[in-house]
Amino acid sequence: MPGFHAAIRCTDKDDDNAVGAGMADRDNDGPAPGAHANRLVLTDRRQTTENQASTNDLHADTGSTVIQARDISGGVHVDSPPMPALPRPHQAPPAAAIIGRDAILRDITAAAAPDGSGKPKILVLHGPPGVGKTSAVLNWVFQHAELFPDGVLFADFHDFDSERPASCEEIFDGFLRGLGLSSLQIPAVGDAQAALFRSLTIERQMLILLDNVGSADRVRAFLTAGSSTHLITSRNRLNGLIVRHAANAIAIPFLDDTDAVAVLTDSMEGTRSATEAKAIADLATLCGNLPLALRIAASQLRENGSVSVAEHVEHLRAVGEVTGLSTDSDEASRLAAVFSWSYRTLRDDAARVFRAICNQPGRDISRDAVSAATELPPAAVSTALHELIDGNLIQSQLSNRYSAHDPLRGYGRDESRSAVHMEDSTATLARLVHWYVGTAANANEFMTPGRVERQDVPLHTVGARQFRAFDDALKWLDAERGNFVDIIRSAHAIGDFASAAVLPNLLWGYFNLTKHWPDWISCNDAGLVAARDRGDRRSEAYLLTSQGVALRNLRMNDRAQECHLDAEQILEELEEFIGLAYARQNRANVLTDIGDFDTALQCFNSALNQVDAAGGDP
Repeated sequence: MPGFHAAIRCTDKDDDNAVGAGMADRDNDGPAPGAHANRLVLTDRRQTTENQASTNDLHADTGSTVIQARDISGGVHVDSPPMPALPRPHQAPPAAAIIGRDAILRDITAAAAPDGSGKPKILVLHGPPGVGKTSAVLNWVFQHAELFPDGVLFADFHDFDSERPASCEEIFDGFLRGLGLSSLQIPAVGDAQAALFRSLTIERQMLILLDNVGSADRVRAFLTAGSSTHLITSRNRLNGLIVRHAANAIAIPFLDDTDAVAVLTDSMEGTRSATEAKAIADLATLCGNLPLALRIAASQLRENGSVSVAEHVEHLRAVGEVTGLSTDSDEASRLAAVFSWSYRTLRDDAARVFRAICNQPGRDISRDAVSAATELPPAAVSTALHELIDGNLIQSQLSNRYSAHDPLRGYGRDESRSAVHMEDSTATLARLVHWYVGTAANANEFMTPGRVERQDVPLHTVGARQFRAFDDALKWLDAERGNFVDIIRSAHAIGDFASAAVLPNLLWGYFNLTKHWPDWISCNDAGLVAARDRGDRRSEAYLLTSQGVALRNLRMNDRAQECHLDAEQILEELEEFIGLAYARQNRANVLTDIGDFDTALQCFNSALNQVDAAGGDP
C-alpha cells in the first residue's frame, strides 16, 4: 500500500496463512505471485483495496488499520514508526509594514501581552472598513510572537467580504490540525470540536487571532479558559464580549494628516517629486486619511506615471472618490466593494438612516432631524443609530449629533442617489429642508419677538422642533449654524425655492444677535439666488435688507447702501410699506455712519411715514 509502512510479524507456525515481513510495503495493485487467495490486506481511512478479485478482500473505509486473514493463531504485532513532531503553530499570514500606528501597537501590548495571571485575555480591535485593523494586529503579532511559547492560531471569519463566511467547523478543523491532530482525531460536530479545542488549550499559552468577525456570538465558542490571548478584529464594536466576557476594546482611528501623507509618499515609492507636496496633501484629504483609500490611490499613480498627482485629484473629484478609488484586479481593493460588505449587513431601518446621514447636506445631523427626514419614529431612529455606531459606519459627537467620515459618506451618498433609492432620497431631503424651515421659524419667535410675519410662504412648523425658552432656541441655532447655508443650497437644488428663500430670512434675528458675519452673508447670498430664480421679489427685498445690515456691521458701507436702495425700490413697487420702512431705516443707519446726517434724517422721517401708511403697526 503506497505511503503505509508497517512491519508485521506473524508468530504462527502454520505456513498456510503465514504472512511474511514487509508484505505491507507492497503496492496493492494485485496479489503477489504465488500468494494465497486469503491474503492479508491493510488499509487506512484514506485508502481502500483496489483489487476485487478475492471475495475476502476488504473494501470499506474502516478509519484504522485492518488485518484480514483466514485463520490467525499466535501473536500478530503491527508496529508503526512514530509521526514526526509538528512545529509550533504560527498560522498568522504576513503583513505589510504600517505607518502611524505606533500608539495603537503600544495599546495592544498593554492589553494583550501575557501578565502571568494565568487568566485569558480578550481584546477587540474595531474600526471602519479599510482603516487597517488586520494590518495593525498582524504587525503586532510578528513583533511579539515570542510572548506565546505554544504558538499562534489564525482564522479569517470572512464575515465582511464577498466570500462565504467561514463555518465554526472549518475554523476548528484548521485550529485542531495546527495543534497536531490528524483527521482521524478531529470530531465532525462543532460542539465536540469546541470541547476538544478547549481541552487542548487549557494548559497552553497561545495567541488566537480571530479576524473579520461579525458578531460576539460568532467567537464565543473559540474563547478558552487557559492563559491564552484572543485578538479579535471587527468592523463592529462587539459590545457583547465587553459586557459578558470582560473584553477590552481598542478603536482603530483614521490617520492624522501627517501620517496620511507619509503613507502616500511611502506607497508611491519615491516616484513623485517634492514639488507635488501640496497635491499629495490634497489627495490624502480626498481619501479621508483612510489607509486603504490611500494605498489604492498610490497604486493608481504608480501604474500611471504620466499622470500628475494634481491631475489624479481632479479626476477623483470629477468621478467621486469612492468610484474612482478602485483597482480592476482585486475586489478587496475596490473601495465601494469594501464598504458594501458592511452596508449589506444593516437592517432596513439602519440602512435608511445611514443613507439619510450621508446624503444630508450639512456637516452633521441631529437625531430629531434624522427622524423627520426618514419618517421613522424616534425609538427606531435611536436603535438604527446605535447599530451604525457599533458598526463604525458613523460617528457620534456631543449633543446627539451624528456624521459619517469621508469617504464612507461618499459611499452612502452614492448609494442614496442610486436608481434604487433616488426617489426616496429626494423625498427625504425635502422633508429635511421643511423640518429646518419649521424649526427655524419656531426658534425665531424667541430671537425676534417683534418680527414681521411672512404670510406668503409655507413654514412647515407641523412636526418641527418646539422650544421652551430663548436659551433652548439659541442652543439649537448655534448647533446648526454650520449647516444652514448647505440646507439653503440643497433646497434650491431640489427646486424648493420658497424654502431656500425664506430660511435665511428666518435667521436674520439670530445672526444679528450673534454676529457670525460670514455665515450670515453666505446664507443671504444663497437665499437671493433662489429668490431671483423663483421670481420672488418680496423675499429678494427682505434678503437685500438683511444683507445690507450684515455689510454695514463689517463697515462695507457702499455695498450696504446699494442693498438697501435695491430693497427699497422693490418694496415700493410691491407697496410693502412695513418692509420699506425697515429698509429705509437701515439705509439711514449707514448714512449716519458715513456722516451724511441730513440724508439720514430724511430717511428716518420717511421710514416713520411708511409705518403710518401701513396703519402705524411696525
